[in-house]
Amino acid sequence: MRKLVLAAAVTSALAVSGSATAGSYLGLSLYDFYNSDLSLTAGTTLNDKLSIHGQYLDALDFVVRATAEYALHDNFFAIAGASHYDSGFSSATGAIAGVGYHSSIMGIPFNVKASYDSAVNGFFSVHTSVRYDFNNKFSVEAGYRVNTNDIKNEFGFGVRLAF
Repeated sequence: MRKLVLAAAVTSALAVSGSATAGSYLGLSLYDFYNSDLSLTAGTTLNDKLSIHGQYLDALDFVVRATAEYALHDNFFAIAGASHYDSGFSSATGAIAGVGYHSSIMGIPFNVKASYDSAVNGFFSVHTSVRYDFNNKFSVEAGYRVNTNDIKNEFGFGVRLAF
């Protein structure tokens, strides 16, 4: 039942992204976080200041993260969202808050994010990611997240399709 609800949520997110402005994407990654193998991501730009992003991980029973990024000044942005971790024996839902920075080196975009997630007794994360665009529709991405409070670190490598 929960996976059905999750599939409906992902489908809804994609429907919203299809009606949004340019900047929508869908990604699939090999992912290392607890017992996970895969990560599914989707997001869209709603306007020149606001974008939304979602992530599903097959870690534990499942993990879902949904965030919004609000552009501040000089490539900095604020992050707000929610997360849910389900391990079969217990589940935890929390709020996410943080800041990030977008930039590029020699035309290759990268992000650095620092955030706090109140789920699972609360933990801080520092996440960095880099993307190489083959063209305006297809790219590869890699990211690494360092977590505190005995939460395992995360690594992902995958593809991203823009539409």
